[in-house]
Amino acid sequence: MPLHVNTYSPSSSPPTSNIDFPTSAISGATAQSKPTIILIHGGASSSRMYKDMIPYLLERGYPILAPDLPGHGQSASLGPFTFSRSSSLLHDVITVYQNETHPVKTVIVGISLGGQAVLDLLAHHHDLVDAAIVSGAAIHPPDEKAQGEIPHLPSSQDWMQIIMADVQAMGGMEKAQALQTESFGFRLEDGADPQWPPVLVVVGEKDTAMAGRDFDELTSLMKEKNDKSKGTVLSDAWHNHSIDVPERFADVVHEWVNDIL
Repeated sequence: MPLHVNTYSPSSSPPTSNIDFPTSAISGATAQSKPTIILIHGGASSSRMYKDMIPYLLERGYPILAPDLPGHGQSASLGPFTFSRSSSLLHDVITVYQNETHPVKTVIVGISLGGQAVLDLLAHHHDLVDAAIVSGAAIHPPDEKAQGEIPHLPSSQDWMQIIMADVQAMGGMEKAQALQTESFGFRLEDGADPQWPPVLVVVGEKDTAMAGRDFDELTSLMKEKNDKSKGTVLSDAWHNHSIDVPERFADVVHEWVNDIL
């Protein structure tokens, strides 16, 4: 079965359509004059994680793909989540989309587990996208300096209901805890790779301890893979920027696209 993907086109009305990949006719996903942004959500979440951020990107004319990762949201039946399964299915989604719509450029964005998923995808498919943004991604397991922790939660009751519904969709807290184990075991394959696309590494000023601990090392690794890569600290921000500071994180994406492409 393919991943479930939400597509958003600034030129369509209504602006969203739900589709499954691969498909021979991609509804609502037509060629645009701006790069396509692919948004990869965090663990025990879904593509709804970006619901408040997407309008800001649409206002700037970006077509958007927002898949539900395997084991999450409307792709829950494809679980349990593994990085290998995620990379394989994301590769299929992006390849079909590019073959069908011939986008100007493709930029992938991932937060937390989604950031790790982006890194794993790039490690196996270096030339699949033109640029990437990885935020709040840890590349080492918890240790005495940086313990595993629950990221800062939003105060909005609406958001808490969405978060709990997403946990239930994936099978409850037991499945969420197993997912955390998968995330803690993530390893970035660091070999003599071909050149990666430029990667912007982001961390919130108030991010999780593990993300903060690994920020400098990850930024250095990305610069080794492409000298246009860089790191940035999002001031007064926590972990899930698309929820906590959606307009500011949309600005980060927009500025990176304009700077690098």
